[in-house]
Amino acid sequence: MIAVIADDFTGAAELGGIGLRYGMSVEIVTEVSKKENVDLLVVSSDSRTLSAEKAHEKIIKITKELIKIGVEWIYKKTDSVMRGQIFPELKAVYKASGMKKVMCNPANPTLGRTISDGTYYIKGKFLHETGFAEIPGFDFTSSNVLELLRPDKSMKSAFVKLNDEIPEDTICIGEASSFYDLKEWAKQIDQNILPAGAADFFTAMLEEKGHKINVNSIDQNIELGKTALFVFGSAYIKSRNFITEATKRGCSVCAIPIELFNNHAKPEKYLDQWAQEVINEFKHSSKVIVAINQPIIKLDSFSSQLREYTAAIVKKVLKEVDINELFIEGGATVSSVIRMIKLKKFTPEHELAHGVVRMKVEGIPKLNLTIKPGSYKWPDKVFNFM
Repeated sequence: MIAVIADDFTGAAELGGIGLRYGMSVEIVTEVSKKENVDLLVVSSDSRTLSAEKAHEKIIKITKELIKIGVEWIYKKTDSVMRGQIFPELKAVYKASGMKKVMCNPANPTLGRTISDGTYYIKGKFLHETGFAEIPGFDFTSSNVLELLRPDKSMKSAFVKLNDEIPEDTICIGEASSFYDLKEWAKQIDQNILPAGAADFFTAMLEEKGHKINVNSIDQNIELGKTALFVFGSAYIKSRNFITEATKRGCSVCAIPIELFNNHAKPEKYLDQWAQEVINEFKHSSKVIVAINQPIIKLDSFSSQLREYTAAIVKKVLKEVDINELFIEGGATVSSVIRMIKLKKFTPEHELAHGVVRMKVEGIPKLNLTIKPGSYKWPDKVFNFM
């Protein structure tokens, strides 16, 4: 059994979807159990927004639990644009696993996200000068990968190119301008090196281990359930465009009450009002969108509060409406909903597109959960479903 530790749920689902693509049985969990019998076990640590110290402690605990149940090897999933507590989390897996080296490749060349000469680029532009700079949680003013890593003095860090030696006791960030580069890096990974990074490097690792794409893994004839709730928690322009188009197609949109967006001192009244609006819409519509649909907020604390409001609405609606399909966008929003409803185990069934995964939820047999990172596009299958 292979194990992945991801710092948020959309990252966990993304790698779970890749496992499906390569013909593997997959489970995504929020807690490690003593009884796991799948090819790929993905653990969502929900640690991206924790402090460095708390994230480090949590990842050490998860790593030790995975080693105890006898996993073959561990891959540490990191955010592809290096948000979160990457350095302390890599250090945690390194310490708890007894590895001698760390090789992290956060680049995703298949999405135009590359690292060259120690600098991170998005389709040829400096990372910190792209639209990511407008998203809450991204506070970098540089595209230098070692600055993005934010190392401390507790462990060495280095940028390495393909022909460089991978030093011991060092967290290394690798250069990668193409998927071929990542396949070359994968060839260098042995039992003493912790592999880490984004989805492309994990794919390269699977191929190096002999896994082959299952041509039947992408089912173009998936029948989606009738009643669907869409939850938009990201601030990306793609999300706003999707909502605009969905409205033109007649989809109902229930935006946050302005009182909640203005951080009203007594929110419960307006949460109930918002939830009832959504419930009422389902009386004459089978597809409803819940969205913030307000200007982008850079203040992390307020963004977190808005996500909690959204999660509370989802919980209230699920109690009253028989939802077949729950679509959620944005990793932080997904995590908030999962915590609010106390969901712990998921079985991915379809990879609708790269990073867009549909899964069964343990304990709610009629519900299918489909999620994606905020920066990715919804596939035509979902858009045409609106």
